[in-house]
Amino acid sequence: SYDCRVLAVDTPSGINGRTGETDPHTLSADATVTFAAPKAGLLFPPGCGFSGSIFTADIGIEVKKMKNRMVPGLSDVCAMLPERSVDGNKGTFGKLLLVGGSESMPGAPQMMSLGALRSGAGLVTLSVPLSAHQLIAGRIPEVLSSYFLPGDATGIPDPENFQAAAIGPGMGNSPATKKVINYILNHWTIPLVLDADALNVLDNPVAILEAYRGKLLITPHPGEMSRLMKCNPSNIASRSGAAAKLAESAGITVVLKGRPTMIFHPDKGSCTIPAGNNGLATGGSGDILTGIISSLMAQGMDPFDAGILGVYVHGLAADIAIENSSARSLIATDIASFLGVAFRQIESGKNSDLLTSGGRWNNDF
Repeated sequence: SYDCRVLAVDTPSGINGRTGETDPHTLSADATVTFAAPKAGLLFPPGCGFSGSIFTADIGIEVKKMKNRMVPGLSDVCAMLPERSVDGNKGTFGKLLLVGGSESMPGAPQMMSLGALRSGAGLVTLSVPLSAHQLIAGRIPEVLSSYFLPGDATGIPDPENFQAAAIGPGMGNSPATKKVINYILNHWTIPLVLDADALNVLDNPVAILEAYRGKLLITPHPGEMSRLMKCNPSNIASRSGAAAKLAESAGITVVLKGRPTMIFHPDKGSCTIPAGNNGLATGGSGDILTGIISSLMAQGMDPFDAGILGVYVHGLAADIAIENSSARSLIATDIASFLGVAFRQIESGKNSDLLTSGGRWNNDF
């Protein structure tokens, strides 16, 4: 350890810039200024744990942009932000429908709702199974509430009254959930996010996801990716390859959660998100993310772009949350609480060369 801040030039000594592998004596930096373009070793474990805040410096080297090697920074996601009209209203900023929850998991849809509300959606409606309605209704006063009978998706509010929807968190892996998800994928056409149990109940994922008639984004974690595509969840190359194959085969956007989170689209390529820390490995974090992404889609964003911006701001909020705290103590609702600060950081246009704060960066560094 050192009694001063450590600044690494290009990569911290001891990190393999191509793979992220580290030497036992690798230097742990507070910040890394990498030249021309981010190195893979700064983004993938274990190297990402030694990089601290990452800045990109232009030193005159021309780097060809490749659609399968995108790594966004603050300036990139700032340009993606959906416009907000000065005379906008609830309808202007999108009406979002969320479906999830069960008697044993009432918290998941509430966290999904918090993520959506804190990301700019004009109006959020949460529909839950009847058995969970009394546990959830009114807990978040800004959210409209409805219920449906287990297994009966016809009781969910008409999707045509919304600009986007997100389905799955907290529903449980059950025949009733499977019936609801199959109905939605066969009858709805609005932009849709599927997460958690909405993915776990799919029997023939490629075929049923490909058949959906609207824009579709899914957010599997490594275990869910393994169930969908029979890959090795603990191997980054295996699970990312499976995610890319699923995106190509089904013609959808896949947000593969993990460190780092990666986003795949058959035509637009792939993107690796540098923001975030291991505090995100906590129950409910993914529910917040689903709310964020679906909120951005309700505001008119394309699923691939909504995935990039959503994952970045989710990770940035987690990084800001631990600047004066510990990743050990981070909980999902903390992420929602810091979304406003994260969006403000992006909107400001400051530190445009910053890729990730790593939880150790602040304005006076």
